[in-house]
Amino acid sequence: MKGHLRERSPGHWAIVIDARDPATGKRKRRWHSFKGTKREAQVECARLIASVGQGTYVEQSKMTVAEFVRGRVTQWETAGNITPRTAQRYRQLVENQIVPHIGTKPLQKVSRLDVEAWHATLRNGGLAARTIGHAHRVLGGGPERRGKRRPGGQKRLQASEGAQGP
Repeated sequence: MKGHLRERSPGHWAIVIDARDPATGKRKRRWHSFKGTKREAQVECARLIASVGQGTYVEQSKMTVAEFVRGRVTQWETAGNITPRTAQRYRQLVENQIVPHIGTKPLQKVSRLDVEAWHATLRNGGLAARTIGHAHRVLGGGPERRGKRRPGGQKRLQASEGAQGP
């Protein structure tokens, strides 16, 4: 794995990572913008090269929360994980509770604080805790994660339990 820096303007750097496409074997360049000193850019370049080499690198994406969740509901329905009636209800939750609040946010930029603010907005809007829990499950995991246990036998906290108001 190779990488190099290019200074775009004072204090702004382009980090270019050269990698091979596993499917075709051709060289693929991944460009990243960085703001800071040259030394900080070199450290970031080394971190990115290491993450590509270890397989922990995540491609940058501009996909929004709305696109992602709509696609997941469709995928669950076509795979037979949910019934058409459940898919209809999930789509209602997506369009009425998720998209108006956090749907336009890029998926990779969503933080825990964004989700907590979304919960508070729904709660303050008079939505029932059960509905908030359903919307959270559609956003965060769906049918395949329901009731799964963590190592050590502890059951995962259900979204509806975490969505209860004070």
